[in-house]
Amino acid sequence: LKEAQDLGYAEADPTFDVDGIDAAHKLTLLTALGFSVKPDFDALSITGIRGVTADDIAFAKELGFKIKLLGIAKRLKDSGGDKILQRMEPCLVPMNGSIGSVEGVFNAVNVAGDFVNKIMLEGPGAGEGPTASAIVADIIDIARGNRPPMFGIPAEDLVEAQWADSNDIEGRCYLHLEVEDASGVIADVTSILKNHGVSIQTLLQPEANEGEVASIVMILHDVGYKAILDGVSELEKLSTIVQKPKLLRVEEV
Repeated sequence: LKEAQDLGYAEADPTFDVDGIDAAHKLTLLTALGFSVKPDFDALSITGIRGVTADDIAFAKELGFKIKLLGIAKRLKDSGGDKILQRMEPCLVPMNGSIGSVEGVFNAVNVAGDFVNKIMLEGPGAGEGPTASAIVADIIDIARGNRPPMFGIPAEDLVEAQWADSNDIEGRCYLHLEVEDASGVIADVTSILKNHGVSIQTLLQPEANEGEVASIVMILHDVGYKAILDGVSELEKLSTIVQKPKLLRVEEV
């Protein structure tokens, strides 16, 4: 973080960067631009990267993923096109996928349309050069009188959106548990998940020394997110779970 601040990539007060708030502001505007709806920051579900650990990054890599802070806005296909989902959170993405290949200070926007399929735009997202370039470009547009509608249409034509609950969608998830190194723990965990209709696709259990806390890492099959949350809530009640479970979604981008 200190290095990012020294290079001008993170603010002196990094709260908005670490907690995903700065990126969430941008997502709110992109949602309005993409779907012609009124910006509504309060309708956005936000989770930053503060809780992501070096262990999570290492486990994700071993499973073939990277962890990226993603801002996602989409029109849900199963809602008749009436609801818009927007959320900001760290997710696992395939290591060699389009988003997984974005490194360093570079940002990327992945757009999926009805007729154009997928388009990805990538470029530096911070630093004195890119920031100065954007500001000067705006000044030149103003000087030339180039003032198109900010959202592609006049702001008064933006409509109120019907927002979807991000917990209603289905998908795969990464689950990281820190547990006592005792017999029967995995059986208890899998039994609770099964009772909530959650099945395990991949399980990783690094070897722990006797008496140490053990890690259990799983990729869960596609299932409703609420079912996973209910299962994790019950897991937290086990006396053998020594830390709050870590749950991240998996996105195929």
